[in-house]
Amino acid sequence: MAAYNGYSQAARRRSLSDPLARVLRPPQDETPEERQRRLTAEQEAKKISDTIDQQLRLEGAERKKNKADIKVLLLGQSESGKSTTLKPRGVRLRTLAAVPPHSALLDRAVRLYDLLIRLDYAEFQLMHNPAAFHAERIAWRSVIYLNLVRSVRRILDAIAPEADVDVHDTDSVHTLDSGAPSVIVVGPLPPDRQAIVEKYEYYTSRLTPLEQLEERLMRALSDDDEDEATHLGDGSAPGWTTLTPVRGPQQRPNIHIDTHGQASPISPSLRSPLSRSELSVRPTSKWKKTFSLSGTKLRSTSPGTNEVMGWWEDPADPVHALAQCSRAMVELWRDQWVQARLKDKRIRLEESSGFYLNEIPRITAKKYFPTDDDVLKARLKTVGVIEHSFALSHGGNKASTWRIYDVGGARHQRQAWAPYFTDVNAIIFLAPISAFDQVLDEAPDVNRLEDSLLLFRSVASNKLLAHVDLILFLNKCDLLRLELKSVDLYLIHLARIVPGGNIVAAWEEFEKIKKDGLAKSIGVSNFSLAELKTVVESGSIKPSVNQIQLHAYNYAVYKGLFEYCAKHNIVIEAYGSLAPITRFPGGPVDDVLKSISKRIGGTPAQVIFKWLLAKGIVVVTQSTKEHRVKEYLATVDLPDLTEEEIAAIEEAGAKGPPVLGVAFENFG
Repeated sequence: MAAYNGYSQAARRRSLSDPLARVLRPPQDETPEERQRRLTAEQEAKKISDTIDQQLRLEGAERKKNKADIKVLLLGQSESGKSTTLKPRGVRLRTLAAVPPHSALLDRAVRLYDLLIRLDYAEFQLMHNPAAFHAERIAWRSVIYLNLVRSVRRILDAIAPEADVDVHDTDSVHTLDSGAPSVIVVGPLPPDRQAIVEKYEYYTSRLTPLEQLEERLMRALSDDDEDEATHLGDGSAPGWTTLTPVRGPQQRPNIHIDTHGQASPISPSLRSPLSRSELSVRPTSKWKKTFSLSGTKLRSTSPGTNEVMGWWEDPADPVHALAQCSRAMVELWRDQWVQARLKDKRIRLEESSGFYLNEIPRITAKKYFPTDDDVLKARLKTVGVIEHSFALSHGGNKASTWRIYDVGGARHQRQAWAPYFTDVNAIIFLAPISAFDQVLDEAPDVNRLEDSLLLFRSVASNKLLAHVDLILFLNKCDLLRLELKSVDLYLIHLARIVPGGNIVAAWEEFEKIKKDGLAKSIGVSNFSLAELKTVVESGSIKPSVNQIQLHAYNYAVYKGLFEYCAKHNIVIEAYGSLAPITRFPGGPVDDVLKSISKRIGGTPAQVIFKWLLAKGIVVVTQSTKEHRVKEYLATVDLPDLTEEEIAAIEEAGAKGPPVLGVAFENFG
């Protein structure tokens, strides 16, 4: 008894010294009612605690079970083709390159994608049965409709009279983006302005119903409580019924790459007045359910076909507005004048996602049902992270569960990638190589191909991914081929950057490009006389152009090169021609230029251009300032220089400062 009392007193002392015990100890004056309430609260707290413990045990068991799952992270910049790769029906791979396998996991992945490469459509049954798949296909109908409507709107924006800026009431130039220099092209005057207005009003009046249809589709694709999901902007629709000024697309850059510039050319297929309001939805959006078979009015199935009947009988269905405008859309797209306007503005809608303009009659048919190809081409930007799961077996082995995480590629979404790095088995990185001449929508000064390269480097160097297999997909090769097919002039930029210095082998490859019809003309840039002779004497096709840095202070150096090019009908194309007034001001040429500019009523820059044009040299220049563009384009309207003035410029140039830049010792 004495021992027990000693233990009890010691326990009481520990209890009194324990702050938690003091908090949990019931008050000494506790009433029976208070005691009952306390015990009831403790029981509820115990139930909650037990529930949490059970959930933790289940999650632990699930993690243990899922250790055999193959987890793949799909990375790449926005519009690299990640979501298209995982469209429900299958995968169309446009590329492809993969690093050599270094593990059994990567070996399985490479074998899987080798299989996908060989098939037009590889079945990725993402937990769908055929009925569910058909329901989802029809849900894409509204997205396809919206893609088509917005393509039409882009055309109307492009042909709008306000897409041009007057120059002396007759000339026109594209409105410039201050972030990207635009190549100046001097050519024929645009069509009569009145004809442009009449043609524009003719099409907008016939396509007016599409304005309301676009807004209806945008709102229907967003959740009721998430109006901003589709970025409707201010609700206006320039290009439909008003003559609101719109920005013309940026022109395609010249082949010459200015290594001193900070900006990359804007993609003609991506940059448009609509790029700031691109359709996007969140993973939690219910748009598929809204437009699925269960969400539409159905009555029966047409015997012997896959057409589901019923929705076209609803007078509010979008198909009726599209059918009403079908002929006008076809006429707009096939109009040679419209095609010429698009070509002048370097807009190639064929290269963009969601392109259905060649299939307007089929898409606008009242019983239209989307095909696999239609769904794959549809453009719908997703904001957030989407998980796709499917079972895949190889041979007689047990099926493995694949979990693919598709994360947003826009710059502001990339911080969401990190949590998925810790438990991933492999990364598939998509790099669209067709984007070599495009910039990011969210960063117009960043080239898309350069962004992909930097992004891939950052992923590959991440310490969290030291033991993760990387699979690189060089995506959208078909679009690259399409772009190359439209190349007018393809140049070797510099002889010394040719691999191995073998310009003969490099020119043979360029001749193949020409013979295969991938470029209308091929040429060289910054080639000395000796290098040019090597190409001409070894090849079967002569260069069409030799593009060189040429101005008054280095003109005399090129005498031998000029004579050789004239003999072989090789055009000289000059860049950097304004160096005497931009890089070397105050030289002996200045007074001559000022004197001539007074006589012809022009500027020193215009005098330089007139001098080069008089020598039969093509001039290439660029500017981000609208007044400069107007100045350069107005050169063609000025009087020609006299023989004495041409000689005076060359004589003064021979007295100028030493030539800088490319080494010219072999040019003469």
